[in-house]
Amino acid sequence: MTVSFHCWRVFSALLHVYPAAFSSSPCCSQVGDPLSYHRESWMMEKDEKLQTVPVLHMQGNALVRQKQFREAASKYKEAVLLLKTVQSREMPGDVDYINLGRMIVPLELNYCQCMLELEEYYEVIEHTTELLEKHKDCVKGYYKRAKAHAAVWNEKEARRDFSTVAQLDISLAALVRRELKELSERMKEKYWEEKEQYWNMLEKTEAATLKLPGNGYLVVLV
Repeated sequence: MTVSFHCWRVFSALLHVYPAAFSSSPCCSQVGDPLSYHRESWMMEKDEKLQTVPVLHMQGNALVRQKQFREAASKYKEAVLLLKTVQSREMPGDVDYINLGRMIVPLELNYCQCMLELEEYYEVIEHTTELLEKHKDCVKGYYKRAKAHAAVWNEKEARRDFSTVAQLDISLAALVRRELKELSERMKEKYWEEKEQYWNMLEKTEAATLKLPGNGYLVVLV
């Protein structure tokens, strides 16, 4: 039995037994909730970690719907760490190792989306880059990294990632064209803003500078 099948079978059982645990209702955190007790990951056995991952995933999704992005990101990150801990005990290349890696992908992408919402762009770049080193055909990974690069004015990197998105999924070509057009407009606006700031600074400097007659020295008035 592979890890992927086992994990989601456990998740289905949990959903049937404890449906309230996956609700976004405030009553989910009430005293007595069978899933409210939080154990540290180092105390968990492998099966318990795998059972906890889908719970954290669903809790993160519920928090996203409430626009509590930082709290949601924490849930996704915790789930990723649990899966990586389990994966570290598997043999690289084995079925379970590969399946665990695939289970990490949507959690990492959800985490990065939260970071985009929170404008933590360098965090997005770091995590998507690590993800893409292992999953080179992850379209959403390239797209989120492109958005992060664009937000911090890394035009070359953003264009490269947007182009990769269109190459991997031709159905997204129109979206990529819109993103590239918007990027060009933003870069043009930034260019003129910086140019205006430069000339304003130069004018102020010239206005505060006097050249004394006969000695050739410049004196800056402060």
